[in-house]
Order: sequence, then C-alpha cells, then structure tokens
Amino acid sequence: MKRRLTVLFAAMAAGIAMLVTPGAASASPAPYPAVQSQIDEVLAETPGGVQTGPRTVEWNDGAVGMKFGIESWEDCRAEQVCFWEHDWFQGRFVYINSSECTNRTFDFKAWGFNDMTSSWRNNTSRNVYVFQHDALGGNRLWVEAPQQNAGALDPSIRDDASSFYCV
Repeated sequence: MKRRLTVLFAAMAAGIAMLVTPGAASASPAPYPAVQSQIDEVLAETPGGVQTGPRTVEWNDGAVGMKFGIESWEDCRAEQVCFWEHDWFQGRFVYINSSECTNRTFDFKAWGFNDMTSSWRNNTSRNVYVFQHDALGGNRLWVEAPQQNAGALDPSIRDDASSFYCV
C-alpha cells in the first residue's frame, strides 16, 4: 500500500511539473484563428469596411459592424440586431443599428457573413425577417420578434441565412 501511494504521488508530481514547466507540453491550438487575421480576411473580401478597434470592423460610419472574439450576448447593445457565427452567442458577430434597419433589405455577403448565422439577438423594437437567399429570396427561415433571442438555431436552418428585412 505504501509503495502504491509513493508511485501515485510521484506520478502526480510529474504531471504538475509538466503543467508548470515552459515547453514541457505543446500548446493546444486556439479554437478560432487569430482575431487580426479574421479581420484582415473580412476587410480584403468586403468593400467599405474599416477597422475601428482591435476587435471591430464597421461599415456606413458605424451603422453596421462586426466584432471578433466576443463571447457574450450582452455585447449586442440596445437598439441593435445581432447575428453570431456560433451557437450561444459565440465567435464573431454582425450588428446593425436600429436607426439603419428601417424597411430595408440587407445581404449578409456585404459583410462576409453569408450562411454563417447560428444564434441571434434582436435588441430593438422592430421585427426582423430572415431569408435563405440574397435579396429576400428562398424560404423565410425565421422571424425575430422585438427584444427576443435564439441561442441555438435548429440545425435545419443554422448557417443558412443570406438576407434579412427590418420592419
């Protein structure tokens, strides 16, 4: 019994040493590419975008934007409609200010976000209608009522949104 405890403690000590010794274990890869490389990719693919902060790209003088590396639905501010790339409000997200979202059609490809929505939050007093294809084409996938959200879209419509309309 004493020998087993000695072996167990030695194994635990070796494991702890590996955790705290630099270079002892290889670093695991980050779950997402580096934020700046994501920003660079979006800026290269979408005209009119401007990096306005270390994690933000904006269009139309800030009326529309994309934030990177954000992990909370609370980052969708009052009077914004927001769409996240992953379930439960994870990863990058596109936001549009309510003042810009009046009886207008928007295509996600304008911001490099086509077929990427997995969760959303409507933090406005407007209804938002989301469609499968550009220019409100294809099926209407869902309706966002004012002050509502969805942390995880049904798999049949996840990553399928291409346009939306605000009323």
